[in-house]
Amino acid sequence: MTDPSDQPIHVLLLRLVLNLAFLVVPFVIPLYLPLPFAIAYWAGAMAAEWIEDRLFGKVDHTFVWMLGGCFGLSYAVAMLMSGTVASVLAGVACFLLLLWLQSLWEKRTDMRIERTPEPPIAAAESDARSDNSAWGSPVPVTPEGESLRVLACHEIAMGGPVICDYLLPDGSVILGAGSSTGFSADRQYFVSPSPSRGQWGLLIYDRRSHILYRCDDATAFWEIDLVTETTITGRHSPVTSNRTYSAQIAELIAGAEKEQMVTVVDLKIPAKDWADICDRDEASLPAGPAGVPDITSIPYLPDSLMALEAPLDPLYHPMAELVVDGVTSGLLISTRYPDVVWREDANAFACFANRKDHRDESGYWSWKTANGWREIAKGHDIGANRPYASRDGLAALDPDHLAVGWTLAQPELGYSRFGRLSSYAHAPLEIDGRTYPQPVVRQCLPLVEGGATESIESAPLNTGKRIRWHFLRRDTDLSCDVFTCTFGVQALEGEWLLDHRISATGDFIALVAYAASPEVPHRIAVLDGETGMLAWIEESLCDPQLQGFAEDTLHFVHLVGRIDDGPTGPAYLSADEAPQNFDEAVPPPAKARAFMEHRDGSALHYRQSAATLRNGAWRLRSDKP
Repeated sequence: MTDPSDQPIHVLLLRLVLNLAFLVVPFVIPLYLPLPFAIAYWAGAMAAEWIEDRLFGKVDHTFVWMLGGCFGLSYAVAMLMSGTVASVLAGVACFLLLLWLQSLWEKRTDMRIERTPEPPIAAAESDARSDNSAWGSPVPVTPEGESLRVLACHEIAMGGPVICDYLLPDGSVILGAGSSTGFSADRQYFVSPSPSRGQWGLLIYDRRSHILYRCDDATAFWEIDLVTETTITGRHSPVTSNRTYSAQIAELIAGAEKEQMVTVVDLKIPAKDWADICDRDEASLPAGPAGVPDITSIPYLPDSLMALEAPLDPLYHPMAELVVDGVTSGLLISTRYPDVVWREDANAFACFANRKDHRDESGYWSWKTANGWREIAKGHDIGANRPYASRDGLAALDPDHLAVGWTLAQPELGYSRFGRLSSYAHAPLEIDGRTYPQPVVRQCLPLVEGGATESIESAPLNTGKRIRWHFLRRDTDLSCDVFTCTFGVQALEGEWLLDHRISATGDFIALVAYAASPEVPHRIAVLDGETGMLAWIEESLCDPQLQGFAEDTLHFVHLVGRIDDGPTGPAYLSADEAPQNFDEAVPPPAKARAFMEHRDGSALHYRQSAATLRNGAWRLRSDKP
C-alpha cells in the first residue's frame, strides 16, 4: 500500500481540500434551506444512513450528512425565535432532540455506525528493556526455539527504522513488520510494530487462530520490550521521548481490524496482502499469424513455497506452463510479461522460459511443427560489459536465427560535462536541451549449433543497411568486448567495440575502434551510410564513450586525467567550478592502460566533448569545456 508521505505535495494538498470539503459541505448546505426543506434534508440523511448500512454493512460516509441535517434543522428552528437567548435555547434543544431521535433510529434499524475508540494505551513505568531496536535487531526466535525467516528488510528512509517481512515456522507470512518483535508468554501472539513514514501501527498475530489484527490506532509502540499473556509493553521513538507505554492485548484486539489468513500452497498470507498480490495485471499470450497452433497456459506454483530460498517470488512473479495443441511443455513463462515471438509462416515460435524441473534456469526455446521443442543457446552475454545493456525481449524469428532485443546504457558524468564517470543510465540522455534516445541492438542467435553464426546488429540506417558485430574476445582489463564489423557485405578493417550511435537523420553511424594492450581505445570513426566510407575524428581521445548523435554533431565523453577523490579533494568540486582542475593529465594512448588502473585516493576524470562535420572532416567542437 502507498504511504501518504510518499505522495507528491500537490496530491496531498488536493486530498486535504477534499477532506475539508467532505466535513464542511454537509453543514453548510442546510443553513440556506427554509424550514420545510431543512426537515426534508434531515429525513433524507437519516434514510441515506439506512441505505448505506444495508448496502455495505456499516454506516460511514452518510453519518456526517445526518449531523449536518441536525445542525441545519436546529438552525432553522432557532431563526424562528425572537430574541438571542430564546434562539440559542431553541436551537440547542432541537439539536439534542434530533440526536436522540437518531439514536432511536439507529437502534430500531440495527445500524452499525463507525466510531473510532480511543486506543487503550497508557504511559507506564517498567524496568523491562529489550535489546530489540527499531533500527535493526537479531532474527526473532519463537518460544519453541525456531528462528523466523526474514524474507525482506529495508529502511524506511536512509538511516531510518527498518521494515521487515517475516515467515513463521508454520508458514504464516507477516508483511510490513518492524525489527523489534515479541511473543506472548503463552506463545499465542506474535507482536510487532508496523513502521511507516507517517503514523505507525501495531500488528498482533494470533498463532493459534491464524488471525492478524491490525491496530492502526496503536501508534505508541516503536520497540517491543515485553509481551505477557495479557499485556504489551514497549517504547515510542527512542530518538525523542523513549517513553514506555503498555496496553492490554484484549483491548487492542477489540478495536483492531481483524484479518483472516489465506492458505496458498503451504503459506498463510493475510487476506489484504493476498488481494494486493492478486490485483496485478496479467498479459495474454501475443497473437500469432493465421494458422498457428493452439497455445494456452496453465498457472503454476511449486509443490512447496516454504522450501524455496525466496518463498514469495512465485507469487510476486507468477509463471504458467505453456501448452501447445493440448500437450504440456514443461516450460514456464511469465504471466505478466510473456516473451513469445512467432515466425511469419506460423509453423514456429520461440519463447523465453524457465524449465519446470529447474525453475531457476531460464533460456530461449523454439517450437516447430515438424520436430517440437528445441533449446536455443543463449549466446554471448552482451549486458555484462561496457557499454552495458538491458534485455528488451524477443524481436523476431526466422528459419535460421532468433533475434533478441537489447538497449544500451548511456555514460553519465558527475557534473554533466565533466567529472568522474558516475553511472550508466538506462534512460534517454539530455545534452544541450536535446534528448538523445538509448541505442538499440538485436542479438541474432542461431537456432541450431554449428549452423548460422551469432551476430549483433544495429538499427537500420536510411539505406536499410545495418552494422553487424561478430564477437572475438573479451578485454577483462577494460571490461569490454571486442568485435569485427561488417556493413552490409562490406567488412570494416580492424577491431571494434559495441558502442555506437546513429545520427538523428539516419545518414551516419559513429563507432569506437578497439586498441589492444598496452593502449586503450582512442579513435572514433563515422561511417557514411550512403557510401560506406569511414571518416575518423582527427583528434586522439582516450577511452571515448558515446552519448548522442544529432544531425552533424556527435557527443561523447573521454578521459582527460586523474583527480584527488579524498574527502576534501577536488573530485567533489561544485558544478560551477572549472572542469580543467585535474591533478594529472592523461598520457599518450600507449601508456594509458596503466594510467587507468585503480589507485587509492585518485579518480579518473572525464570531460564531455563534441565533434562536428566541417568541410568534409569531423573535428572537435571548441565550445565544449
